[in-house]
Amino acid sequence: MFLELHEVVKRPNLRARMRSAPTALLDLVEMEAEFTPGALTLSDVCRDPKDEPFLACAVEGKATHLVTDDAQVLDMEIYDGVMLIHVVDCVRLLEKG
Repeated sequence: MFLELHEVVKRPNLRARMRSAPTALLDLVEMEAEFTPGALTLSDVCRDPKDEPFLACAVEGKATHLVTDDAQVLDMEIYDGVMLIHVVDCVRLLEKG
C-alpha cells in the first residue's frame, strides 16, 4: 500500500494542489505509519473488492481516517470507526499544520 501511495502522489491533479513536495508527504507517512500484519480480510463491504484490503488495513490498524480519491469508497463516509476522507482534504489539513 505504501508503494501505491508513491504512485498516487505523482498524479498531476494531486501535485497541482500540493504546496510542498510529494516527498515531504511520503517522508511523513513513512516516519509515522504503523504497519499492520494484514490478518483482517473484508468481503462484500465495498462496491469494488480491490478497495477492501485498504479498508481492512485501516480497521485492523485502528486508524481514525482512510485517505482516498475513490468516490465509491468516499460514499461510505465512515466504516467501523474509520472516517473516509478525500485526498485533497487530507493535504489541506496537513498543510494547516
